[in-house]
Amino acid sequence: MELDEAEQKLFLDQHIGYSDAVIVKLKEEVHRLEELKLQNIKSFIESTRNEISRYWDLLFYNDDDRKLFGPFYSDNFGEHCLELHEQKLESLIKEYNENEEMYKLIKSRNVMWNKWEEIESRESDPNRFANRGGNLLKEEKERKLLQKQLPKQEELIVKAISEWESSNDRIFTVFGHTFNDFVNNQKQELQEKKDQMKENKQRQREEAMQKDLTYGSTPAKTPKRRIAGTQILTPASKRTKVCTWYRSHCSEDHDSL
Repeated sequence: MELDEAEQKLFLDQHIGYSDAVIVKLKEEVHRLEELKLQNIKSFIESTRNEISRYWDLLFYNDDDRKLFGPFYSDNFGEHCLELHEQKLESLIKEYNENEEMYKLIKSRNVMWNKWEEIESRESDPNRFANRGGNLLKEEKERKLLQKQLPKQEELIVKAISEWESSNDRIFTVFGHTFNDFVNNQKQELQEKKDQMKENKQRQREEAMQKDLTYGSTPAKTPKRRIAGTQILTPASKRTKVCTWYRSHCSEDHDSL
């Protein structure tokens, strides 16, 4: 339950010791809090469910694993339901804390993989060669770093999981798969995605070529070269030249008369 800390401190400061009066007040406070708990039990269950979901994510539970806890999906917001939720949350917290380092290794590896997947997907982007601000060089450095880090991280995880399985006498799973299967599935999905992108690009090129063959393509017009010193006559300039020639000859004929 979420209570005001100042209110809690004030009550404790006012009720110190083990006298009969103090014990009576403590029992009355417990009863009051229990009543308050029942009045707000639905909100407590929903709050606990949020925490359970958070730990399910941290523990890499898949949907089938989560459905095993039936009360999570119940609409019966009774006190017993709350107790079951609190017990479940307590067990999840214990499970995580006992193997926190292993879970953090897996989470860190997944962050690396997401970055690797992003870099691989950018290979088909023609704008990546613009290299503005050295982005291409930065990307290549990240690629080389991840190529070294990912295998090492996965090796540490495999070792940690092997120790966990020996201690718990059962298979450790990540979203319902063994860790090796989980990693291999990610790699296969990425390869299929890259193959699909290549096929799309190839199909687009073939469609463009077919369009050119069907409708033809308009060649770019090359401007005619002009020899240095040559005057290009426009219709207006031609008329001006003719008029000048005509006036000059008319003047010569008049002078000869």
